[in-house]
Amino acid sequence: MVNDTRQWLAPREAAAALGIALSTMRLYIRQGRVPVRRLRGSRLLRIAREDLDRLLEPIEPRQADPAAQP
Repeated sequence: MVNDTRQWLAPREAAAALGIALSTMRLYIRQGRVPVRRLRGSRLLRIAREDLDRLLEPIEPRQADPAAQP
């Protein structure tokens, strides 16, 4: 993630933080994969940084298969 301490990000900032295209972030929003909040009385959307962190899933290291060793 970007070294930024702000709790709320605009969709463009959230996309940049994840290294994805803005169009992909908009798709995730439409699909409900990323919860968004609207600033009251405006069209501005904000995404919580912790919600972005939930999109990332850890990759477990693969165990070497002893049978595959020469």
